[in-house]
Amino acid sequence: MNQVSPAPQTKETQMRTTQAGRAMRLAVGAAAAVALLAGCSASSGADESAARTDVNYALPANATPNWIVPLGIAGKLATHNSAIMRTLWEPLVAYDGSEGEVGRVATADLADEITFSDDSRTVTITLDDRTWSDGEPVTSADVAFWFDLVKANTDLWASYSEGRMPDNVTEVATPDEKTVELTFDKVYNPEWLQASQLTLVVPLPSHAWAKAADDDEPDPALAETKDGARAIFDYLVTQSEDLGTYATNPLWQTVNGPYTLTGFTDAGQVELTRNETYDGDDAASIDTVNLLPYTSTDAEVNAVRSGAVDYGYIPTTGLDAPEQYEQLGYTVEPWAGWSITYLPYNFNHPELGPVYRQLYVRQALQHLVDQEQISEVIWKGAALPGYGPVPQNPESDFLSAEQKDNPYPFDPEAATALLADHGWTPAPTASWSAPTLARATTSAARTSSRGRSSRSRSCPRAARPRPTTCSPRSSRPWSRRAWASPSRPRR
Repeated sequence: MNQVSPAPQTKETQMRTTQAGRAMRLAVGAAAAVALLAGCSASSGADESAARTDVNYALPANATPNWIVPLGIAGKLATHNSAIMRTLWEPLVAYDGSEGEVGRVATADLADEITFSDDSRTVTITLDDRTWSDGEPVTSADVAFWFDLVKANTDLWASYSEGRMPDNVTEVATPDEKTVELTFDKVYNPEWLQASQLTLVVPLPSHAWAKAADDDEPDPALAETKDGARAIFDYLVTQSEDLGTYATNPLWQTVNGPYTLTGFTDAGQVELTRNETYDGDDAASIDTVNLLPYTSTDAEVNAVRSGAVDYGYIPTTGLDAPEQYEQLGYTVEPWAGWSITYLPYNFNHPELGPVYRQLYVRQALQHLVDQEQISEVIWKGAALPGYGPVPQNPESDFLSAEQKDNPYPFDPEAATALLADHGWTPAPTASWSAPTLARATTSAARTSSRGRSSRSRSCPRAARPRPTTCSPRSSRPWSRRAWASPSRPRR
């Protein structure tokens, strides 16, 4: 997507610029091929914009927030829900590409130091000196509380994947209030654990939430039994289903993030207000953020044109004439997201499945995908070609040397040669006739005559939609850290 940014602001009021990984990707991917407009409203001048203490932020069309407790259940993991949660409750570990390179962002999480044992079977995490909004300290008991709830409710927790978090943690020790020791069931890559597993852990206020009914006195020990943990989980989920009480329910007022929730309607309009008690490194730079829902793309574009929003979206088709928005005081710029879009093969298809399992067939098909043209013609430049399961940018240590350059550039002649070398012949209708089924379904491990091994991609990658950010480059421009949903790299 492309971004629209406001007129220059003074140093005192300038919005922070970073974006958390998996950050509020309000319009990433083909299903949301739009551009993000960021800027002062059409009627606002530079001086007025500089003095602003509030921001009207358009949610994507049909994106209606409907969840708050940072324990997602099925159907509630939409990024706009997760993003709001992360403005209220910070994760144990933040890991993203907000600073230009994918890695840990210590200023956006609750961990101070993360130390792995020599055998990598144990990680010791010391917590920052942080407090909840009610003045109680954030402690290791809040981390253990999260584990107790999730371990007892893996059938309900929507982020669960068998063998992963929390299954891969065999012991949670809390030697003191600021230290957590996690023991794993086997050795894992420490970088993977930080990027994909520890980011799922969200310390919860056990002193306020460890109860199963409104009138109960919180008791963290209740969560240490499976029945107790399930009762607490059920209570929190039930409370989270009552959207009309979000702004008044005492549960949701106990936060540790840079914002508090001060308004929420059934229609999805949200008001976030600066958390005056926040004591972390990611303080809000805008006093009030209004998240505005829209029922259609046309309605949102009309809001942009009328100057009703400071940040919004336009369809990709609008990139043909960005000046129509620039004349209104907006700036259109890309919003880069660490994600990919791809076309999967149906390897189980009764007829073509055996064919797709042949490496050389997949290589030939990939040579027929003109990613550059897809990016420029379909996405109007708001997309980047992707060459594998790891996004090409921002930079990261996860990108292999082979994937840095396109291993299968658009080359119909190379595709023709691959098929011909394996017995395929052109048919009179300009299609191809397959060799005998036995020959077409030889071992999938076979290396083609072009020398590509099984490390090659198993499916053609369409040009990855490149979202467009507002200027500053942040999905939560009112704070140094963008909104973040769990930062596990999306595959």
